[in-house]
Amino acid sequence: MNCIRSFELHCAILLIMSLAAPSPALAQSSLRDFSRCLPPVAAGQSDEEECSLTYMAPPLLRQDVLVTDCNFLSGQFASQEKNFKLFQCSVANGTKEAVESFRYGVLYFGSNSDTRLAEGGFEETHRFSTPNINGNLQPGEKRTFTFVGPDVPIQMDADQIEIVVEVIGVYVSGSRRLR
Repeated sequence: MNCIRSFELHCAILLIMSLAAPSPALAQSSLRDFSRCLPPVAAGQSDEEECSLTYMAPPLLRQDVLVTDCNFLSGQFASQEKNFKLFQCSVANGTKEAVESFRYGVLYFGSNSDTRLAEGGFEETHRFSTPNINGNLQPGEKRTFTFVGPDVPIQMDADQIEIVVEVIGVYVSGSRRLR
């Protein structure tokens, strides 16, 4: 009796293994050539782009998030003994991905001049960033947002200052990596 059950068990195992084994045609089509990923031999050259194992980082998106038409808002505020100025800008998402938030730096120029009056948000110790955007900024979408920038130089009238916002990096939905 035990011999018959053992025989049935072996037959069942063989049947399962034969059904689970891939066909030769499937094995041929799914094999990849990894030889280009190996270190080169003497007088040989290797090209990382031809290696199917080479990691390709996702493209940067900062150049495709455009911040334009900036205007100062009235008032200012202070934080950690520094004064800051609020302003609004139009932001357009020219990427193919939804933008969750982004880091930015701010430059102030005198109108009709290339003279840099102030800048902020580029330093390691103090960076400017948008909060998470409600509903994300979808591809092709344009919205107006409020930004924080350095205080306006005392001797300047805010109407005579051109605001330039430079996007440093972009966060997309579901990623913690700055792109």
